[in-house]
Amino acid sequence: MPEYLSPDIFVEERESTRHTIERVSASVAAFYGIAERGPVGVPILITSFAQFRRIFGGYIPNSHLAYAVDGFFKKVKGRCYVVRVVHYTDITDAATATAASSLTNLVDRASTPVETLGVKAVSPGKWGDDISTKIEAATNIPAIHFKMKVYLRGTLVDLHDDLSMDAASENYAPERINGKSEYILVEDLGSASVAPENRPAEGLFPLTGGDDGLVDIGDTDYVGSQASRTGVFAFDPIDEINILACPGITTQAVQNALCTYSELRQDLFVILDPPVGMNVTEIKEYVQDTAAFNCRFSSIYFPNIKILDPVSRKEKIAPPSGQLAGIYAKTDVVHGVHKAPAGIEDGKFADVIGLEYTLDKAQRDVLYPARINPIVKKRGVGVVAWGNRTLSALSDWRSINVRRLFLNVVESIAEGTEWAVFKPNNLDLWRDLNTTITLFLKDYWRDGAFFDGGTGNWRDSFYVKCDGELNTQEIIDQYKVVTEIGIAPTKAAEFVIFRITQWDGGRLIEELNGGAA
Repeated sequence: MPEYLSPDIFVEERESTRHTIERVSASVAAFYGIAERGPVGVPILITSFAQFRRIFGGYIPNSHLAYAVDGFFKKVKGRCYVVRVVHYTDITDAATATAASSLTNLVDRASTPVETLGVKAVSPGKWGDDISTKIEAATNIPAIHFKMKVYLRGTLVDLHDDLSMDAASENYAPERINGKSEYILVEDLGSASVAPENRPAEGLFPLTGGDDGLVDIGDTDYVGSQASRTGVFAFDPIDEINILACPGITTQAVQNALCTYSELRQDLFVILDPPVGMNVTEIKEYVQDTAAFNCRFSSIYFPNIKILDPVSRKEKIAPPSGQLAGIYAKTDVVHGVHKAPAGIEDGKFADVIGLEYTLDKAQRDVLYPARINPIVKKRGVGVVAWGNRTLSALSDWRSINVRRLFLNVVESIAEGTEWAVFKPNNLDLWRDLNTTITLFLKDYWRDGAFFDGGTGNWRDSFYVKCDGELNTQEIIDQYKVVTEIGIAPTKAAEFVIFRITQWDGGRLIEELNGGAA
């Protein structure tokens, strides 16, 4: 402390001990499926459909991925992660992906030419076979440098001038091109010819040998392996995603795997698409008996939607999950995660021209008790999501907004209280956790996310408990701190209770009246 020798007014700067919790985003989506090009098995952050097209290509007939991402951005100016799926000969080994990049090896200008520069498409796929590279004389120092033009389907898309094969030069071709071109990568093949004869010979050279990696692609490739982070497990490193879809992939194996994945992660919600061609009876049987869905972190909608295909300009049946993810995200942004993503105002689809199957009131009454959310066309409004049911048989978790509200609350608290790890596990820590979490939850109560029975008192809508009863000496000796939280969501007056246990090795979240979370 400073030493004060005479009376005066003194100002001291002290580090604040008050902790705050920030709400994690609830509107970051994730999509995976077949793409024209792009990295394989790697989550890429996408902030616009234009960016998606630059990285992953456009609409292709054997995939709904591009259509779904386009639908997402039609509803919200948000963010999503995209993973490209291909076939693996061994799903447990990411190196066995069958997709291959188009390439060509350029020879040098020596009297006996040898290979000097390898050129390949920046990502695997047959798209790369449409790339050609043209070698010409450099603009400034043609005696020792060269120019490379890149064409895609005959159109000039890339130009790199005054390139060198000298690794010590600032114009060294690999350093000038790699990581900067959206179309090609180059590799110095180590020509033994004396410079400048080691420059690639002039001419036009097409790339060949691209493979989309789609032969024998199947459920296993979409399910993937956690050890190799293939399939859906490619999203494991991305903590911020909270909405997940595999557009148009409706096999029982994949959809059950998605449900299992959501239960494993406990921090995201899955939107499932209905199989094409089913009627009301068939979709009910599929959901309740065939697939036997019972998942707290997922939902399914019926029927598929009809859109105008941007490529063919003809009517096309499309899965609804892309736009639904956008509806979820937009509702979160406009109202909050506690609002149901459904109804005339918040559940409206964009640019949908029809439905695969038209539902009447009696048919909706069959679907909804079976936990299938109807998609309907409302006169004067358009096509809307007309349901708010999860695939859970548990009454506590049958509402999408309640389930997602709790995902958001729990994840926010779990991340926002990590500061408690390594703190002395005593009365001061318990008091601090109680205060911090209470202040955080009050904001949700003020937003109308919690039900107080009309009393106007937040104490009737939630409670926070962190004390010696929960944190026994046995718990303290394990270097853990336990906090119990009870919340009454707006759907009903009853409390849903969960416990968060923090320790230096991670955290555990338990839902005490809804099964383990």
